[in-house]
Amino acid sequence: MRLGVAPERISALTFTRKAAGEFFDAILAKLARAASDPAAAAELAGDLAAPDFDRGAALTLLRAYIGAIPKLALGTLDSFFADVVRAFPFEFGFAGQFEILDDYAGHLEKQRVLRAVFDGSDAGAGDFLDSFKLATFGREDAGIVRNLEKFIGDLHELFLEAEDPALWGNSLRIWPRGNEWVQLSEPNLDHVLGALTDHLNGRGLEPTVLDRWLRFLGWLRNHQPGAPVPDKEKTLFGHFMRARDDLLRGGGTITVDRRRHELEPEECDYLLALFGHIVAGEIEVRLRRTRGLWAVLSKYEANYREAVRKQGKLTFGDLPLLLAGGGAPLPDQIAYRLDSNFEHWLLDEFQDTSYAQWRVIEPLAEEALQDPEGRRSLFQVGDLKQAIYGWRGGDASLFASLRDRYREMGGGRFREVPLDKSYRSAQPVIDTVNQVFSPDTVSALFPAMRGRWEFTPHSTEHTDLSGCVSWIAAEKISGRGQADARLRARLELAAGLIEEIQPLARGLSVAVLVRRNSTGRTATDLLRARTGQPVVNASEFGIADDNPLTSALRSLFHAAAHPGDNFAWQHLQMTPLANAVGASRSAFCTALLSEVWASGFEATTRRWLDQIPGELDPYSRHRAEEFGRAAALFDRGGSRSVDDFLRYIDRHSARDAATRSAIQVLTVHKAKGLDFDIVILPELEGDALDTPPRGIGVHYSPDREIEWVMQMPNRAIVEADPKLNAFLESQSAEACYESLCLYYVALTRAKRANFLISDALPKNPSSLNFPSLLRHGLLAEGAVGSGLLWQQGDADWWREVPAGR
Repeated sequence: MRLGVAPERISALTFTRKAAGEFFDAILAKLARAASDPAAAAELAGDLAAPDFDRGAALTLLRAYIGAIPKLALGTLDSFFADVVRAFPFEFGFAGQFEILDDYAGHLEKQRVLRAVFDGSDAGAGDFLDSFKLATFGREDAGIVRNLEKFIGDLHELFLEAEDPALWGNSLRIWPRGNEWVQLSEPNLDHVLGALTDHLNGRGLEPTVLDRWLRFLGWLRNHQPGAPVPDKEKTLFGHFMRARDDLLRGGGTITVDRRRHELEPEECDYLLALFGHIVAGEIEVRLRRTRGLWAVLSKYEANYREAVRKQGKLTFGDLPLLLAGGGAPLPDQIAYRLDSNFEHWLLDEFQDTSYAQWRVIEPLAEEALQDPEGRRSLFQVGDLKQAIYGWRGGDASLFASLRDRYREMGGGRFREVPLDKSYRSAQPVIDTVNQVFSPDTVSALFPAMRGRWEFTPHSTEHTDLSGCVSWIAAEKISGRGQADARLRARLELAAGLIEEIQPLARGLSVAVLVRRNSTGRTATDLLRARTGQPVVNASEFGIADDNPLTSALRSLFHAAAHPGDNFAWQHLQMTPLANAVGASRSAFCTALLSEVWASGFEATTRRWLDQIPGELDPYSRHRAEEFGRAAALFDRGGSRSVDDFLRYIDRHSARDAATRSAIQVLTVHKAKGLDFDIVILPELEGDALDTPPRGIGVHYSPDREIEWVMQMPNRAIVEADPKLNAFLESQSAEACYESLCLYYVALTRAKRANFLISDALPKNPSSLNFPSLLRHGLLAEGAVGSGLLWQQGDADWWREVPAGR
């Protein structure tokens, strides 16, 4: 703007409305301060490297900025994509206006499409059901049927990226020269099992070992590919699958019934044939299921396209695929008109951009870069260490590859500014981050990260700011099924820290960061009860099941709509609403349904709340207000269907308003971009950082095109096949990278103090989880136990901040 660029000629895009609002406010505030305060103008002049910039210049820019507000292109990627479609509806196949569906409206449309398929009104319903059975391989699994909507929702977007059936479950795309595994015919299987049984019977084995072998072979004879391995066979099955190298050598040992069994060459031949039979069968059934998945999704998409998308009803997920569907670039005539509107592109949080989103932006950004006069620009901001949205399509490798490509433009057209200096954190926080996330520490535990985890030692602007990082382990709680008890023990330590420091009384902001929303609810409840301090759950919570009051309100409506539901009725009888409900179920149902029809759900909810005896506590009053607001939102649609209302309530989520006057509990994902004086991390445990996702495997080419899709077999089968094992290793590396990013974000939210709270350290850790990384980076070899494990900085820093300020 200082160089004469009109604000409306700049497109500044980020990922959330909150961030976009912060951009807008920050620009406005900086210009307003500089226009009224010479010192602020001088500071801004330094930032702009413009010595002649003064209050008058700031006022001129402020007027230009305010005047351009209606025309500013400062917002989210989603809003930009929606604006493009609104500007060119006919080019994208819409006869007129379209609407962006919110979460609930999108949910209803999906349900409507599924009902049309299953109620027989659609001619392809039978084919759909046959395809679904093929996708699940005929398993009578109530969970799959019950979660059909989730099944569709998880894979629908993938299908839109890969509609070609040749990509799904196609053996030749995965193994162009064929895979090495051979499934035995039934006679051959009987021969191998019989010969192996005779051989084992003739070896003079211990009776328990022989019996264990024979039971295992009997299971193999009756095993159906795709069925889970029974618990009693898992141990020997695992030993068997890991013995392939010994089998190939014609000798070795395998553990059977806790004894070492020496393999003889003849046994190895038979076992190798069985090994190949198992792997071939499991791979084939997964390929068949994958082809069934494509058929299910294809039939669903055909219905969805006609019933929803062609009627002008879109989700935000539809937009990038619509704008650059099938890998095609944005149509030339649209790209040209957009390019003529904007001279400069500013893209924030680029490490979280998906490839589909980039396909829309790419022709516009490339056009700016190719400006022969060099008057246009592309400005990308991102941190590869904060790429925590891979699960929703974010592609950190895209940022890295574009950076490497643009470097070739040379210093005259390309400039890279590292962001390794913190303007947030005290020195102890930064020192800890440097120790834990150094490439040497990370790659020692996770060799796949060598050369990939880009980290340079951080420094901080606040070298004189006191602070501390402490790692504390709870007392040991042994035994399976004790996860809840261990979590509560860690939360008790967090509560003790809050009670000792009294941060709110000292004006210090506090965040308790968790990985899961369910943990957030548990933490909120325990900290409220234990500390007596105001605690807000800034993570999302479902208002229908978050507390006893709204659960009772849900049962109120459910019992009225479904008089035969004894569970809902009995639940009501155990709540303070029991007296108002009365003993007559039919009278209650008639009265409530009539009231809903006449007054709507909000008015009905509030009248029933008035009938609860006594005063509600502040927490219940707040949740009652949330329920009432949700009912008011539903009423705007005009529906009086109780079932629709219950579906809406079940999906409606909210979060407590963030405030410095309360302890905030939120997920690490929600905390990104925020900072707090004190951060407490009580959920460091979990799977190994490099645990790959289960389910559907999607293999991409180097240029990010989908090459094949397959429902993956269990890990033992995957590890047996070189091609699938290479894919598994790449997925493990991706999972490790994103896990490291998640914990990096968590540890860099603190201004002055991090409190890391873990379970007691075992002597022999069984998982390379985050405490294992902490132990490797911070502690001496072999450290075990509980209590204060490690500390850096001044543990009493908070005493410098007087209470009551």
